[in-house]
Amino acid sequence: MIPLGPRDVIKILEAVEDLPFHQATSTWPGRFIRENAKEVLVDSVASHLGRIGWKRIAGPEKVVPVF
Repeated sequence: MIPLGPRDVIKILEAVEDLPFHQATSTWPGRFIRENAKEVLVDSVASHLGRIGWKRIAGPEKVVPVF
C-alpha cells in the first residue's frame, strides 16, 4: 500500500529481513498481522515487484525489470 519504486522496496526489506519478528502492526485500522509477518512481508514485496514489472535477484543490482 506504499507507492514506492522497486529499489526502495528492496531497501526496506533488507533493513528488516535479518530481524526476528512474527507480528506486525499498522497505523491503518484493522491492518494487523498476528503471525508469519516476515513471510507475509517477503511475499508482499515479491507481489508488489511483480505488479510493477520487476523481480528480485541476487547480486548488486537487487532488482531487474521483467519486461
